[in-house]
Amino acid sequence: MSTEYNGFKNYETWNIALWINNDESIYNIALFATDYDDFVFEMQTTFESQYTPDQVAWDDRTLDFEKLTEVLEEL
Repeated sequence: MSTEYNGFKNYETWNIALWINNDESIYNIALFATDYDDFVFEMQTTFESQYTPDQVAWDDRTLDFEKLTEVLEEL
């Protein structure tokens, strides 16, 4: 049984990638991030955002951080 969600490790990783690629303000923040950790830092400190609009934590422990860094590199 596959545990992937739309090609991502899980729903949480997919959800964050979706928001990064489909919300202009989040996308603009992601453009300047050096990696996913930097993106999370900006979201949590500068923009005081802990969650996506769907309530997935930017730093959820189940995330595929490597894949999310790849998502940022592809922007």
